[in-house]
Amino acid sequence: MSLPNNISIELFIQRKFTTEKVSFQLGNRTFHVGQGNRQEDGLRTSPLWRGRYSTQEFRLSLWRQIQRYLPHYQDGTLDQVRQRRTFNSYDFLHVLRLAKAYNKYGSLRLIHTGDIEHAEMIARCAVWLAQQIR
Repeated sequence: MSLPNNISIELFIQRKFTTEKVSFQLGNRTFHVGQGNRQEDGLRTSPLWRGRYSTQEFRLSLWRQIQRYLPHYQDGTLDQVRQRRTFNSYDFLHVLRLAKAYNKYGSLRLIHTGDIEHAEMIARCAVWLAQQIR
């Protein structure tokens, strides 16, 4: 699946962004999806960073979360599910935020710190999820 033209993926450049103690949302349609830059007041690691997992492992985990929680979102019961102790799908919630922003603004700008493959995978997930929740 290729990315639509209205999604841009950019390498993080410190002088372009105000990032003091920010980890995820940099603007209405601008989100960081990579590892932090390890500066005390700089860009922190995104909640959608894959961590020690490969991009493929993270994608599979995210897909399992989407399969489990998307039906609850669509039928309006996600808030009830989130209150359970077994809820463990914060990655789904963050990609859902991307999908909602994409639907609302018609575009997304994803920032990464060096792993473009991971950023592209997150973009594809967000676009697919946006189509499902329209």
